[in-house]
Amino acid sequence: MNKFLSSTCLILLATTAQVSAQSMIDAELSFAYINAPDDSFDYQLQGGGSAEFSAGPISFQTDVLFYKYEGVNDWARSYGLHAFYEVAPGLDVGLAYANDDYDYGIAYLEAKYVSGSNAFEGYYGVVVDNADDTYFGIEYTRSLGAIGSMTDVDVIVGYAVNYYEGSPSVTNPYVGTSIGLGSGFSVDARYASMDSGDYRYVTLGVTKTFGAGTTFGQRGFAGTFPGY
Repeated sequence: MNKFLSSTCLILLATTAQVSAQSMIDAELSFAYINAPDDSFDYQLQGGGSAEFSAGPISFQTDVLFYKYEGVNDWARSYGLHAFYEVAPGLDVGLAYANDDYDYGIAYLEAKYVSGSNAFEGYYGVVVDNADDTYFGIEYTRSLGAIGSMTDVDVIVGYAVNYYEGSPSVTNPYVGTSIGLGSGFSVDARYASMDSGDYRYVTLGVTKTFGAGTTFGQRGFAGTFPGY
C-alpha cells in the first residue's frame, strides 16, 4: 500500500505543472519552516503539495508531504488519498487514507462546508490496525477579502487531537493566517500550543495555488501536527 500511495501521489503531482495552465487540475504546492522552542530540536522543514481531479460531483485528491527535523539528513514522507462527493452546493463529504513513515495507515471520514466567507472542515480517523487509536480535527476559516495590496486575507482557527486507547495523547489547538500576494502565491503563518501548552510551534511558509486549489488539508501525522 505504501508503494502504491507513493507512486500515485508523485505521478499526479508531477502532472500538475504540465496541465495546470489549461485549468485541467486544481493543485497546491507549499514549503514551510517550523520553529520548535520547547522541543528537543530547533526546527522542522516541510515541503509538499496536493492535486485534485473532479468528474462532476465526484472528486479525487492526492497529497504528498516531505519533512525533516534539525540534525536529520533524511526526509520522511507522508502520503494521502481522498475521494469525496459534493452533497450540496458548498458541502463535500468523503473518505481519505493517509500513511506516514510511521508505517501505519489512518482511514478517515471528512467533510467541508463553504458558505460565503466562511469555511468549516472536519474529520475523524481510525488507525487501520488499532481501532483504539483515533484522530479528530475541526478547522474554521474566515476570509476577510482583499486588504490593500493583499489579494485575500484568511484567519484560521483549529483544533486537532489524537486519542490513544481513549485518552488524548497529542492535542493541538492553533491559530493562523494566510495572506494572498497575487499570481496564486500566499504567505502562511500558524501558532500551535500542543499538549496543554507544553510544546509551542510557530510555522512560516509560502503556498502556490493552481486553479481553485484543493479542497481538503493533509491527513498524515506530520500534516495534522506540524513540528511535533
